[in-house]
Amino acid sequence: MLEKNIHGISILKQKIMENKEKKEYGGCLSVLLPLWIIGQILTIIYNLAFAGFYIDFPLIPIILIGTNIIALVGIILLLQFKKIGFYIFILSFVITFLVGVFFFDYVNDHTIFRSIFGLGLFLLLMGFKNKETKLNGYQTLGLFKSHINTEECALKEKVTSDDEKVNTNNEIIDTDIINKVETTNEDNIRDIRFEDHNEEAKQDSIVDDNRVTTVDEVPHKKKFVYITISLLFIASIIALFLILKDNRSNQDIYNDAKILIDKKEYLEGVEELNKIKDDYIPAKALLGKLYYFNDTVGIDKESGEALLWEAFEANDSNACHTLWDIYHETGEWDVLYKIGTKIIELGGNRGPRILAWLYFTDELGGKKNDRIDYKKAEYYALKVAKDDTYASYYLGQMYSAGGHGIEKDDAKAFYWWNNGARLGDTDCYDNLGWSYIYGNGVNQNFKKAYESFKNAINIDSTDAYAHYYMALMFKNGLHVKANRDSLKYYLKKAKDYGNEDALIMYENEF
Repeated sequence: MLEKNIHGISILKQKIMENKEKKEYGGCLSVLLPLWIIGQILTIIYNLAFAGFYIDFPLIPIILIGTNIIALVGIILLLQFKKIGFYIFILSFVITFLVGVFFFDYVNDHTIFRSIFGLGLFLLLMGFKNKETKLNGYQTLGLFKSHINTEECALKEKVTSDDEKVNTNNEIIDTDIINKVETTNEDNIRDIRFEDHNEEAKQDSIVDDNRVTTVDEVPHKKKFVYITISLLFIASIIALFLILKDNRSNQDIYNDAKILIDKKEYLEGVEELNKIKDDYIPAKALLGKLYYFNDTVGIDKESGEALLWEAFEANDSNACHTLWDIYHETGEWDVLYKIGTKIIELGGNRGPRILAWLYFTDELGGKKNDRIDYKKAEYYALKVAKDDTYASYYLGQMYSAGGHGIEKDDAKAFYWWNNGARLGDTDCYDNLGWSYIYGNGVNQNFKKAYESFKNAINIDSTDAYAHYYMALMFKNGLHVKANRDSLKYYLKKAKDYGNEDALIMYENEF
């Protein structure tokens, strides 16, 4: 029996050496791994070529290129049958997935799906056996304990002594036993035969000359399958979650909401904005505006204003302007100065105009403005007055009235009203016509006065002031012939649009 055992040991050692010398991955990994190298190189070139497009987040191409390099190193180590290469390659998929999740608004929409699909495909292909070596990719790398075939199991059991048995972790055979067997003399052989007799009897119920099954064989055979299936299941759950998740960027959702709102589909637009209001400040500002001014969305003004103030604190310019529209007629001067100062900080032409108005207006809503200062109003108005009708009007009013740090100057007042009229402002046209009638800051000219009031009415047909002065011109025959019908027409229009002087004159004349 010893001779048979020794012969079996030789065969076992020979097979072990053959498996060590001949390594090849299962399935088509031997072909795919070199192709994966080419793919990673091309991806690195692609990320380098398009790095300039990541203006908002220039670190992204560096991260992606680094991930490609990690994957490249992993593949190269896998081709050398090094276990660490497997873990490095897996790490590259995990990093790519995390980049896709945390920088979803910046990277390609398919980054997450590519990483999940690539990882699942790799783990699946590693599980296929090679026809010649009878090993799969996991076994080739020694990621799990090697599978021992039935013949090896039989030989192992027959050469195991009571002193040194092969342990339950499927270690193949201890070299000390081989040395012991080779140096055993004839007398010891008979003793070993006798001792092995009882051991053989125990093994007869399990070992057959042609077929042996061991308890440890099944777990080692199935373990990689369970792990692969588990990983694929987790990847599938993640993929399903991402498919069901709205993959649009915050900017895209915001733009879609604005389109719906422009089409007066307010409820649908609000539903879109609610998806991103906590992560995208412009959405919060627009939502607050809708809640405050649009009754169809069903939320109260208080909630809308709260959202607007949150966006205001986050330096959203739209929220600032909306709050200004809400408060600019309330006389809440402290709030108005707070909003105006913030708008100035954020830039734009409206900021200087707003502060000019704040320092120019003396009373609003029955509340006096303690900070009125024409000098500061002039400072801010001059910044934008050349192309701003409101600032032009304020400057004309300040120079016409004088005081609060500014000297009265009718010529300057006329200049800025004329500038505002050129830009198409009705109030400036009204004041320009008034200047021509009375000769303030300019030579008296009834024709130009008439033209100024006419232009004002053409721009705003409800301009009560211009209609009243047109009535005066027809009453007194200034540039036009006195005409009672025209007088009545313009007086009626003026009183209907709210001019009290026109109402009194109409009652006296007609």
